[in-house]
Amino acid sequence: MVLLSNIIGGATFGFTARALAVALQGRPVFQKFGGLAAWTVTGGLVGFGYFHAQQSQLQKIEQRRKELLEKREIRRNKEAAEN
Repeated sequence: MVLLSNIIGGATFGFTARALAVALQGRPVFQKFGGLAAWTVTGGLVGFGYFHAQQSQLQKIEQRRKELLEKREIRRNKEAAEN
């Protein structure tokens, strides 16, 4: 569900950015639909890339957390053996 919302959000942002840019230039917004479609697809791809980058970062954080917990457990076992 998060993937879909990132793609839809990116596509909406791309569409809105292009429509606003064309409107500010004083041109008809829907005259050349190819530009709007291209910006919409590009925005969707950016949302897709953002989702995968976020998932990669979360996976790295979880892996690092597990490593730190293992080191903590080893250190506690050593301290308990010394006492």
